[in-house]
Amino acid sequence: MITEYNERKTMETYRVSCAMGMEVTREEYTNIVNKAQESIHIVCGEFDPVFYNSDGFINAVEKFISYQGKDISIIFNGAAKSEKEAIKKLKSENKRFINMLKTPDDSLSDIVHFYWASKRPNQHYAIIDDRTSIIEESHEERRPRDLYIIKEDTGIASKWQKMFQKIKKYCSPISVSELIN
Repeated sequence: MITEYNERKTMETYRVSCAMGMEVTREEYTNIVNKAQESIHIVCGEFDPVFYNSDGFINAVEKFISYQGKDISIIFNGAAKSEKEAIKKLKSENKRFINMLKTPDDSLSDIVHFYWASKRPNQHYAIIDDRTSIIEESHEERRPRDLYIIKEDTGIASKWQKMFQKIKKYCSPISVSELIN
């Protein structure tokens, strides 16, 4: 199920089956990322290759980069027990995403930032351009989940952004060069 909470503070709910729900959720998530202009901040669990290697997500990130987006920061665990294992899994399971990061001048190292969390984050969410929040309902690894989208609400986005910054303090940074080499 997708719930959208828009700037007029009205609720609109779309009911779909669990199997369809993930696809609709991914499509809606991608549509929002596709409109990003300044920043994309994501807290996820495994950095699921089914989603993050999809044409839609890759194209949205490429568009963001080509329009001079300033920051993509991703906190993930990757179901890994160590940072080294997380990097290895990320490189092997998300080849399309990693290949997108390869540029002749390594120019994306100032834009794209990964952070490894030693423990799988309980809450998964994204903040787009500091005004739209995408919040996933708690779920088990790679299971269907409900998604809540809060558009054009900088107050709520600010609260999620503060939580992002707090979590980031406990994570290990992974550079783009570590991922592409």
